[in-house]
Amino acid sequence: GLGLMCSFDMLSAEQRDEFRTICEKEKLLILGCGEKSIRFRPPLNITDDELEEGLQVIEKVLNLMMSK
Repeated sequence: GLGLMCSFDMLSAEQRDEFRTICEKEKLLILGCGEKSIRFRPPLNITDDELEEGLQVIEKVLNLMMSK
């Protein structure tokens, strides 16, 4: 089917799982894939505001994890 998809690798499966857990606490559902990757697949009808909100959460969580 049609849709959007983006993925990126984390350093480890543990780091990926931590990322997913924090995103969930921020009300963003995100999927793991493969051994240590993250993927997100918003629907094609996502609004610019919704996409921006999700990307802001991803950026916030990545910055939080990098500051540890």
